[in-house]
Amino acid sequence: RSAFSGVSDPETFEDPRSPQSQALNWIVYEDGLELSPNDETAIQRYISMIIYFGNGGERWEGAQSEKAWGSSIPECEWDYVMCTTNQTISELSFLGVGFTGTLEAEMLNLTELSSLDLAGNELNEVEFPPLLLQMTHLVELFLDTNNLKGSIPSEIANLVSLEKLVMGSNDFTGTLPIEMRSMKSMKSFQIPLNR
Repeated sequence: RSAFSGVSDPETFEDPRSPQSQALNWIVYEDGLELSPNDETAIQRYISMIIYFGNGGERWEGAQSEKAWGSSIPECEWDYVMCTTNQTISELSFLGVGFTGTLEAEMLNLTELSSLDLAGNELNEVEFPPLLLQMTHLVELFLDTNNLKGSIPSEIANLVSLEKLVMGSNDFTGTLPIEMRSMKSMKSFQIPLNR
């Protein structure tokens, strides 16, 4: 527990239904790799399982394959995951897999994550997911077809590394924030079929 309390709020472990508690129990009692909690990979694996338990992973398309999340192979070999040569997660591609729920704060610890594809899913976020506004290392972000509503927040300009942003087929309203002009890395911005 203590090895993961630097990643998650320790109070989340008290609720056995929380994604954090479920991920901790999985790491300790079910993970076939049997990693030491002090292993850097164990932290990444724990965060991956928080995503799995918090976002409907048991219902994801391909969840029963040999590369399903929670299987006894390295998480860099799981479906929807790409890693760097040093085995840290760099891309998560959940395009239309049935990803649901809200994004968990632990995702901020995936500091090598440069591409996140959540297109064609059912996020439970009413507006632009606030957690994403803190993921300043993202280079690509795909949020199209998620039924997101409201205006695009001015804090989107905090995503200084972002080169590609796709948010079409949502229900965003209003004008684009003027702060987006400061996003010098942006090469592709797509927001068709909104209001």
